[in-house]
Amino acid sequence: MRTIGAQQQLPPALENPGSTVQLIACLERNGVGRQVETCFFDGSKVPMYAATYDVTVYEARTGKGVGATTLVDAELPICPSMMIVEGGGKARLFTEPSARQVDKALKEFTS
Repeated sequence: MRTIGAQQQLPPALENPGSTVQLIACLERNGVGRQVETCFFDGSKVPMYAATYDVTVYEARTGKGVGATTLVDAELPICPSMMIVEGGGKARLFTEPSARQVDKALKEFTS
């Protein structure tokens, strides 16, 4: 069983997609909202912020763009068990979209 994001299972159709997959959706974080959580790592506090994602949908067989939408305020504020901070920057975490939010964002492309 494979997972996406924080402890979410892939839909059964994607476990062995074969010829059933017709569309592919790519999500990219494009915005940051308010702080929604504080995560703790070895005595350090790391803020987690609500994130907004651009969702771009492609035809699986050809790679042709089908459309795009935006997913606002991803709702899963789950602190990871570990994190890596690169470049000496200030550590920040971001919420991830739930499976329900992704399904809702993709409805217009799958109906």
